[in-house]
Amino acid sequence: MALTNRFIRSFTRFPCQIFRLNFGLAVRLRPHVDPAMPPHGPFDLLMEDGRVIPRALRPATFVHGQYVLGSIDDVCAARQSGQRINEGAGIGTQLPEHLILVHEFRDHFSLQARMEMTVEDLNAHITHFLTMQGDCLTRDQWLHRYPQATYFWKCV
Repeated sequence: MALTNRFIRSFTRFPCQIFRLNFGLAVRLRPHVDPAMPPHGPFDLLMEDGRVIPRALRPATFVHGQYVLGSIDDVCAARQSGQRINEGAGIGTQLPEHLILVHEFRDHFSLQARMEMTVEDLNAHITHFLTMQGDCLTRDQWLHRYPQATYFWKCV
């Protein structure tokens, strides 16, 4: 199974309003521990020697991370699923020094490690950043706050 490189651009500040869907507040990335073996299910990131490597700094090796969405249209699935929506940071928000935002394709972005760390540390850093910079909304709260679609490409 070949891994596809879908890196477009990276950011240290949010280029637009970005949202994350989750069933809770804590981020729990799913690591693929052995890159030499095909994955046995979905995964969010590759590990090397038990560590998350800052692949977004080397775009040719980039793969996945904690997805966040740039377009309100892509959050429509939350209308049926009951997922909670974490409103990400606003336009221009500076990321902490250990995180980087990667524009992967279309309206898919992901928060990535900007330095080598464990997956537990990355989960904690992303959770802390989103908790401090955003609001956790229910589906109904989010639909009330954002009744109209927005489009990420108008601000990237």
